[in-house]
Amino acid sequence: MERSTGKTMDCFVEFVTNSEAREAVSRIDRLHEVSQGPRMGNRHVDVSLSSQDALLKALFPKAKCIRWEAGRPVQLPKRADEEWSTGFVGFMTDEELFCVARHAKEPHRSAFAGKVPQRTYESIISTIWKFPWYAVNMYTVHARNKLYETLRTMIEALLERLCAGRTVGLDRRLLSELLRAGLECPAFNPRMKWTLATCSDEQQILSRMHEAWLPYFPFDTLTWLPPNNPTALEFYAMLIAKGRIGDVAEGLKNCHTRPEYLEPYGKKWFEWRGPVTSEKKFSEAIQHEKQVLVNLLTTGYNVMKNERPRYSSHGIMPRPASATTTHASVDNQPGGVPLVGSSQMPSRQTSSVLSSGQPTSRANPRHQQTGSTRPHEETRWPSQGPNPYDPDPPSRRPLGPPAPPAHRGSRGSRGSASGHWRGLSGGSAFPQ
Repeated sequence: MERSTGKTMDCFVEFVTNSEAREAVSRIDRLHEVSQGPRMGNRHVDVSLSSQDALLKALFPKAKCIRWEAGRPVQLPKRADEEWSTGFVGFMTDEELFCVARHAKEPHRSAFAGKVPQRTYESIISTIWKFPWYAVNMYTVHARNKLYETLRTMIEALLERLCAGRTVGLDRRLLSELLRAGLECPAFNPRMKWTLATCSDEQQILSRMHEAWLPYFPFDTLTWLPPNNPTALEFYAMLIAKGRIGDVAEGLKNCHTRPEYLEPYGKKWFEWRGPVTSEKKFSEAIQHEKQVLVNLLTTGYNVMKNERPRYSSHGIMPRPASATTTHASVDNQPGGVPLVGSSQMPSRQTSSVLSSGQPTSRANPRHQQTGSTRPHEETRWPSQGPNPYDPDPPSRRPLGPPAPPAHRGSRGSRGSASGHWRGLSGGSAFPQ
């Protein structure tokens, strides 16, 4: 789609293998020979073989000084006689994203967007999936933020139109595809994904997300790498909550302004802000936040060692030989960090029981509970989707309305095929 006007351009269909693509083209060519080829209205449809390079060039036409090789971008230097050229400045411009969002909010402003309202949503879905997120040294934090804000705006616009009435081409399935593109994006941090799910009002997705672990995730360009180990996440959250913030890079602000929300990461809520985001490469931002993470983990571990040993506090202290069960409340934990095995991390209404005779298994997230006001409650882990440790994730609505995400007005309270996360070299993760 031409983003400025909303006009539909060439359509690309991706196949798993080249042989399947050639077979499909041959079959359509045989139909053309007997005058039974596919049509769109009164127009014939011509089909030909293409490539990933042609697809990416059509998706990002404003990317200057870029050559696509085997689906990967290669930056070209400016020629000596092109002193006037700025060279490569990004895969997309802010104006393109502004126009895409405008077509969604006000489709009547464009004759093309008004006739086919779903096309602008399909365009942003393709953009999110095919954006070269792995090339972290070729786009900035600002570019990631603009794509996120555009997607969030379009989710809100689509939900508003669905609630207003029925429109041909717009349905809940399209909304689910928009949300899935955002949830599978490797450059969006967990709090961004929480906000996208909240804006979409998809209760089935929200019921699988924890209302404390995702919206209060402390970093902007770092994220978890699946599968999420609940024990490891709780342990590192405790260290981050106890850790001290040292020197941080310019533009990386600790925006924690809600003292009533200290769980599970304490007073840490970093976000890149200001003009520096337009110049800060995503790879550089990752390295700066890695240094902050290392400092928090190191100082937090030193603080933990100097404290009085608390048996069964987080499953890291040795247990006395005579102990059989240990009862502890989340309220008594240092830094307000939840216990390993509590059913609702963190919950001030549950207590956990860990038996020294039967060690907790990481493959089974359901632990024995006593004193819980909600017995047999399903465990919800801080993941972007279904609990990877639960073969039958719950699809029910949550027991209560989700808590409002932190700093919802800001960005922080904020692809191709399955398995897109694997092999990417984008945001880092907590060590497991």
